Amino acid sequence: MDLREQGNQLFRGGKHEEAAAKYTEALKSRAVETSTKATILTNRAACYLKLKQYEKCVSDCTDALQLDSSLVKALYRRAIALEQLSDFNASFEDLTKLIKIDPTNADAVDSARRVKETLLSQRKEQTEVQKWLKVLAEDKARTKEALVALIEMCSDNTSSALDFGRKGGLSLLINVLNEYCASEESKLSSEITVRALRLMLALTSNKPFLSQFYRTDGFMDNNNPARFQLSLDGHLSIQLLCNLLQWGYERMEYLTPVVATLVNVLKFTPVSDELSDPTKKMQIQENIIKVDDAINFSFPIEEIRRIMSTASEILAHQDPESHSLMADFLGALISSNLNFFDPNEDVDVRTESLQDRRYRHRVERVTTARVETFCRILVGTGVFSVLANGLVAASIAVRRSTSSLLGKLIKQYGREDHVKELLLPFLPGEDEPLVDSTGESKVVEVHPVLEGSLQDYLRRAALEAALLSTNPELGAWALQQRGGAANIIRLVSLGDPACTEIAAEVICLASSVESLSALMTFLVERGVLHSLVSSTIPGVCAAAASAMTKLAIKSKALERNSDENSLILNAVLSVVRSSTTQQPSKLPSSQNALVSFSAHDNAAHTKTEADNGQRKSTQVVTASHATTMTSVERSIEVLAAMVGHSFVKEELVHGSFRVAPCMKEILSLEIDPRSTLGFGIAHIVSQLTVTNKELKAIALAEKEISVEQYEQLQELQRIKTTDDQGNNIEEKKEEADFDNSELCKQRIRKLVSCGAIKCLVK
Repeated sequence: MDLREQGNQLFRGGKHEEAAAKYTEALKSRAVETSTKATILTNRAACYLKLKQYEKCVSDCTDALQLDSSLVKALYRRAIALEQLSDFNASFEDLTKLIKIDPTNADAVDSARRVKETLLSQRKEQTEVQKWLKVLAEDKARTKEALVALIEMCSDNTSSALDFGRKGGLSLLINVLNEYCASEESKLSSEITVRALRLMLALTSNKPFLSQFYRTDGFMDNNNPARFQLSLDGHLSIQLLCNLLQWGYERMEYLTPVVATLVNVLKFTPVSDELSDPTKKMQIQENIIKVDDAINFSFPIEEIRRIMSTASEILAHQDPESHSLMADFLGALISSNLNFFDPNEDVDVRTESLQDRRYRHRVERVTTARVETFCRILVGTGVFSVLANGLVAASIAVRRSTSSLLGKLIKQYGREDHVKELLLPFLPGEDEPLVDSTGESKVVEVHPVLEGSLQDYLRRAALEAALLSTNPELGAWALQQRGGAANIIRLVSLGDPACTEIAAEVICLASSVESLSALMTFLVERGVLHSLVSSTIPGVCAAAASAMTKLAIKSKALERNSDENSLILNAVLSVVRSSTTQQPSKLPSSQNALVSFSAHDNAAHTKTEADNGQRKSTQVVTASHATTMTSVERSIEVLAAMVGHSFVKEELVHGSFRVAPCMKEILSLEIDPRSTLGFGIAHIVSQLTVTNKELKAIALAEKEISVEQYEQLQELQRIKTTDDQGNNIEEKKEEADFDNSELCKQRIRKLVSCGAIKCLVK
């Protein structure tokens, strides 16, 4: 009897250990054939199964199946052993293969049914989050897949986010970041790092998650060499986020989710559920700002300083995307809103209780203290110098985000004297002021040659434009400093497009400030406006026309036959016509330097990409197109301001000896829904389709006054002034309005033929 048969007899006699030993001896024989060896391995596996040595059973069955993959007994015994090892998925897979080979095997069918029921029961108990956390912990090859799945589950799903935190997911996530940020730069490591950061963003988008797994005072272990680590009690902390920001700010794909995570932390942590309790005492400490522990303004000042210092470095790089992102973030950080981003709710003080009012005042005092502290820290990072340089950056997006942040910082900082001290180094100029202390213009010789750096003078003009746009009085102060107006005239006289455009922008904004009237008079007398309005550069032309219109409206000089009207109309209409015929990409590069502070950028398009449940936005800015569209917007604003005059209505629609008709070009302009352009065109069309008399009659009817009564009152109340000799001078009467219903009907017919209805619908 050979060794295999001896083993079989021992097995049938229940002596499984001895049988296994005989099978082992048989396998050592060199004369054993392959088919026989597979059978002996299967028999020994049966012994191990009876002995509950399941790992050995699985090993023998696997070896047997490698020799003969159709061995039904080997598949069955391995499936049972795997079931006992709780590897139900592998067990069910083997049973499925077996049934395909032998569908009549009743034991296999029963076992498959049993294992399947176990799997279903187990899956009900084990959430999807736990499954992917297990993959994240044990299967490095599927790290990317696990992160993608977890992002999808935890985005806007509070229960999944909480489950992630409770099952130790944060530790696994930090381990992934530490592993892949330290590895050699590769496409895979970069993709995994980005997804790990996006998972953190998805988690922090849930307020309940932050309430449980973020600590404002959660400090880290300084002895831990890891780059990123949780707080000592296993929570997210501001220190961790600062480390992420400092590490990832040079790469936009890393920076975006990190900043967005910081935004979530700022947005959700300042207010807690206990905020409704007005009995809490307010505390303001040197390094922590808070209203007790109920309002968590508990951001360690040192960490805020790190965040702002890193943000200033990002701004200094002048990358359009990262600059815009950080400018928005810093603007929110220094805001007076309770949770930084959402505006504070309006309170009806008439119905507010005394207790609520006291509590609101306490919160306002804390918010004010927070704003002052954060602004002081930001100014201490040297951000004024960074912002001043950003105003003359090559990118329009950088210039606009710089202007916006500068305006917010100056407004929130509040210390005007200190702000002026900070601004003075950026206001170079050695000439005498062009306006004396009484506001009278002084005759000063202006030299076209700049003694300092041209970049310094461009920066000064750009800074003045930004200040005039965001804080007119402070902008007026800057322009009135030594050499301010002289610098504007110099820039115009140089003939350089960039210099001319910045100068025109300053003049356009200055024309709206009452305290700069004397200075504007000086510029008009020197012929600066007339030279600019005749420029061939759209931005310069539109800005100068806008300034002339504002000054003309102030002085009531918009007369039908005035030369200024002809200049203004031809200037703005030339801008409109050029925009409908000129391809933006063909504009000379020198014409892209306009520093514009319009609220809308028609050239900023948002490109959205779907990336495994996540979206990222990329701004694509075409500088020349943005310049053209800003000029068109300004031109339409000028026409909207002038269209109330009857002669302007007729000239726009029918033309005249000095102006060609242009409504067809205006109505064919490409209109972005986010732009003010559409509102301006709609206003122009509405004014063209009605007479001024009808508008006046409608307005007076609401006050129960007739047109005749109104004109009589105006005549009685006409103001009289005196000349140098003291003689009374009657105020100039307005030109007679020649518009009538017949002219209005003709305009309407012309507008319809030019496509006005289609334009308005669009």
